Amino acid sequence: TISYSRLFDDMPLLFNTQSPLVLDVGANVGQTIESLLEVFERPIIHSFEPSTSVFTQLTERQYNNNVFLYKLALGERKEQREFINYKWSTMSSFLELSGDESNRFKDVEVDKKEFVDVSTVDDFVTNQKIEKVDLLKVDTQGFDIRVLEGARKSLASDLIKYVLVELNC
Repeated sequence: TISYSRLFDDMPLLFNTQSPLVLDVGANVGQTIESLLEVFERPIIHSFEPSTSVFTQLTERQYNNNVFLYKLALGERKEQREFINYKWSTMSSFLELSGDESNRFKDVEVDKKEFVDVSTVDDFVTNQKIEKVDLLKVDTQGFDIRVLEGARKSLASDLIKYVLVELNC
């Protein structure tokens, strides 16, 4: 089994810099931020978390000036959409958990639902005048393909160098 933090250990070998620009889509409480800060000297991290309660926890952490936090979801288009907060926050998503017997997470209970703002990777990098993304990390509990659809132009133009998507089977 590969631990999440060990996944990042070899990342400095992929980049020509100790200051990679990372889009962290599905930040949760900052697990990816912490891992990136451990393996890079000065990463520039833009982290996106749509859940109000989880975003509050994220903002309570003390990060350096190169970590930017956004209470925002990324998807395939700009919209407002209902977000499902589960009692286990790492399972929260726009999508309902399957009740199928093979789903080991089927019994995780809903905490609350809320409407959140959704934008796209393409709009974000355009608005922020970002010319290069070293890593697009996407961990959105089944919504990942929609995030990638919203990054279509950035991916086609090679603005994004690497993509990391978490998958559970």
